[in-house]
Amino acid sequence: MGLATALREHMAAFPPVDVTLPWLTPTGPKATHRLLFTGGIGAAIWSQAFNGQSW
Repeated sequence: MGLATALREHMAAFPPVDVTLPWLTPTGPKATHRLLFTGGIGAAIWSQAFNGQSW
């Protein structure tokens, strides 16, 4: 299976989620983007938790 096929299947099973976060700095302007991978509650994955638990 190729990467594009795997991503399409993932997106069909787990639709992307719109998440609004500050850009560049904690107080930066808010930006909304569609995330392909989220945590268990459908929110952005905290990088420190991901790095410590997933790798």
